[in-house]
Amino acid sequence: MKLLLKDFIARHQTKLLFVTLWLHVTLLDFLNVTQRGSLFLWQESSEIKTLVTHLIIAVISILFYLFIKAIISTLTASKKQS
Repeated sequence: MKLLLKDFIARHQTKLLFVTLWLHVTLLDFLNVTQRGSLFLWQESSEIKTLVTHLIIAVISILFYLFIKAIISTLTASKKQS
C-alpha cells in the first residue's frame, strides 16, 4: 500500500503541488481575521477575477518549482560526470 502511494505521489507530484498551492491561496483569501473576529469573504472570493488571480499565482509558483528542479537536475548530472 505504501509503495502504491509513493508511486502515485511521484507520478503526480507537480499536479498535487499545483492543487495544494491554489487551494492554499484561495482559502487564505477567503478568510479574513480582524480584531473583531473572522470574516468570510464569500462574494469577493467567488469572483472570476479573484479565481484567475489565484490560478496565475499557482502557475507561476509551479513554473518556478520546475525551473529550480531543472537547475538541480542539471547540476547533479554535471557532478556525476566529473
